[in-house]
Amino acid sequence: MGDIDQDVFDIVINNSAAKWKEIARCLLKKKSVTEIQNEIDDIEEKSPGKIKEQCQQMFQLWVQKDKNATVTKLVDVLKKLGLNQTAYKIEEMRGDIDVGIDQPSPPCDQVGNHPLDRNRVALVEKMIITAGLLNYLRQDGVITEQDVAQIKAGGANEFTQNERLLDLLKKRPPADLKKFREALTETNQEHLIKLTK
Repeated sequence: MGDIDQDVFDIVINNSAAKWKEIARCLLKKKSVTEIQNEIDDIEEKSPGKIKEQCQQMFQLWVQKDKNATVTKLVDVLKKLGLNQTAYKIEEMRGDIDVGIDQPSPPCDQVGNHPLDRNRVALVEKMIITAGLLNYLRQDGVITEQDVAQIKAGGANEFTQNERLLDLLKKRPPADLKKFREALTETNQEHLIKLTK
């Protein structure tokens, strides 16, 4: 696939396919979070429930969209997302070939620059959005009715709704992040507050 051997993609597919959406947000260079989410939604619709196939389709899309797709960029992204074991397996298989020959890719817009990015995977997996979280945020004026509709669009599952909520909150001022933490407390999820700092 492109200049990257399928063996490299297979390592990610077999070890970190469950995190393919997070990987996609860094690899797919689009103009907005919404456009990236649309690409993710399209992949999910094509292969519902088949995580490995979804991951493979994401890689195909990346190679098509990014003419400079390299192993280096993929390894950098895996490390940024904390998928160090998968990154190491790629480096181990490839040796020094194609790893580190390019300038390291700059941090992607969606990872590492915001408190909600630092533990994004854990938040997406553990947050219970159906516990009334959206109602509290709506009540406090953090999100609008239109935001709620966008979060729930397409009958999205809880994980996808969590991802969309975090993306919206990242665009809000610091005061709203504080209200989000208060909403976690109100919905008996105060144990997650430490993941937002």
